[in-house]
Amino acid sequence: IRDILAEALVNEDNPGLRIKTVSAIAGIAEEAVDPKVKDALIFSVTHDPNPGVRKEAIKGLMKFPWDADIRDALLEVLSKDENQGLRVDAINALTESRPQAATVDQEMLRILKQRVQSDPNNYIRLRAKAMLEEVQVR
Repeated sequence: IRDILAEALVNEDNPGLRIKTVSAIAGIAEEAVDPKVKDALIFSVTHDPNPGVRKEAIKGLMKFPWDADIRDALLEVLSKDENQGLRVDAINALTESRPQAATVDQEMLRILKQRVQSDPNNYIRLRAKAMLEEVQVR
């Protein structure tokens, strides 16, 4: 079932069905970590043309154990997504999950600094600045 859902998430044309698929996958994520499901969610977060699907995929990813792949997907949303709401979701997820991360790499620091300097959304600038200050304290 997980393989079918992952396939549907990546290949289904109907955004409504993709959103329902993400919700179903999020329920599965709580029960078992499946790399195919996580990869499908990451693909949706970074490539789906529908912002609603990307938003639900971010929520689904947060049910998985934190790792570099999830962090990188969230950083991509934060640095490249034109939708301010999704960038807010990404910075919130990074802020809430980052304590689980073993290290903060240079790419993460670069993107956070970039967001502090140039993001049009004040909330994102403030959250990125707070994350940078927290990292400097450690």
